[in-house]
Amino acid sequence: MWIYSGNRDYDTVTTTSVTLTGLIPNTEYYVYVQNDCSSSGDGFSPWSQMSSCFKTECAPQVTPFTEDFDNTASGSSSNPSTPDCWKYTRSSHGGTGYGYTRNLASYANSGSQFFYMYHSNTTDTMAIVSPAVDGITTTDKHVQFWARGYYSGTSYDEHILVGTMSDPNDMTTFHTIDTVSCSGTTYQFFDVYLDQANGYNGTDMYVGLAFWTGSSTYGYLLIDDITIADIPSCIPSNNLTLSNISNNNALQLGCWRWIGI
Repeated sequence: MWIYSGNRDYDTVTTTSVTLTGLIPNTEYYVYVQNDCSSSGDGFSPWSQMSSCFKTECAPQVTPFTEDFDNTASGSSSNPSTPDCWKYTRSSHGGTGYGYTRNLASYANSGSQFFYMYHSNTTDTMAIVSPAVDGITTTDKHVQFWARGYYSGTSYDEHILVGTMSDPNDMTTFHTIDTVSCSGTTYQFFDVYLDQANGYNGTDMYVGLAFWTGSSTYGYLLIDDITIADIPSCIPSNNLTLSNISNNNALQLGCWRWIGI
């Protein structure tokens, strides 16, 4: 049996399966099969009319990289239409949830598109999952993103579980590092450190943003402008507030993270 696959040479096999090696990451391949009957004097069969098509996985992405969803074809409730190398993963337990890249400029944090998820069952799990992150096991990465709900009101309690995964197609491999609340219709900025101090296990290669509806059954989530990067060596201050403001002074308070020397 001869096997031809795209830009590769022919492979000759005598079994019903073969492992194709030396493939290029993030590339589509079409596999055709031809039977070799020359030992019986019958020559070769025509190449198979129907090819087997597959796409190889992406190589780990070097940080920093950002996904704003604006270069992805918009999808629908039945078509997740994720960015290249990203995945939408869902485990259903009776709900009708879905996720897809949505084009609606007035609801985007930047540009005109964002990733939209609808959740209708508290036991379902779903997430937008990054490509494998190069160097993440050195525990010096962080993920930044913007998120909001679609509706306001006490009936909605949207949360995002920020975590890592060993298998981007299997939600049971999701390890939660932080949980953030993003209900309401105003985008909020989040910055989560994927280090040992926050519980990163040091082996997972993928970053996942999973949707959790908190105390409500239904929820609608918008995520935009995801960046995965190295943790800066000089940590910025956060949660800054001003108080005791007078005509000539003010007290500034902040939250600093101590790294140690």
